[in-house]
Amino acid sequence: MLGRVLQALKETGKWENTVTVFASDHGDMAGEHGMFWKSTNAFYDGIARVPLFVKDASLKPGRFAPPVDLIDLPPTLLALCGIKAPEGMDGKSLIPYLQGQKDPGGLSALSERLDWNEGHTREKRFYNSYGFMLRNSRYKYCRYRQDESVHEFLSDMEQDPGEQCNLAVGLPKKAADIEALEHMRTLLRNRLLQTGCRFQW
Repeated sequence: MLGRVLQALKETGKWENTVTVFASDHGDMAGEHGMFWKSTNAFYDGIARVPLFVKDASLKPGRFAPPVDLIDLPPTLLALCGIKAPEGMDGKSLIPYLQGQKDPGGLSALSERLDWNEGHTREKRFYNSYGFMLRNSRYKYCRYRQDESVHEFLSDMEQDPGEQCNLAVGLPKKAADIEALEHMRTLLRNRLLQTGCRFQW
């Protein structure tokens, strides 16, 4: 079906002036870690990492490896159409990276799983239970809370791409792992505050 859409753009002469995006809202576990489908609170790459392809006549073919957020798509599409993003819009334009700029070292992807509340509004919740994930080029940090119980997971995605070892638990911890854990905690806390999320840490 995707091929039919792309072929129709070419046949109607709209291929060169159409921005084409292919993405997904989530993955499926397909047996990874013994899990199936999307029904999990985990943030393994099998469910949290999704494809993202952007095609525009102004862009050269290439690949950008560091993680980004799907919330970056609206300001990116506006920029590709020559429209200034509204003040206060969430997300950032990915145009510099689509044009070849390297990751300055601060890019990360945020994902969250929250119980629904009345009105489905994120801001009005009192966060007694949550699941958050922050992923940068090197580490993935997950933090879960259920009432008074808090669980943390830290994976070194370079050394452990299968996410088999939780560096946040167990003794003795390496100094580098302790530093990475505190760094990722701080990054997550800052990202949540930036997006208006107030919760019991």
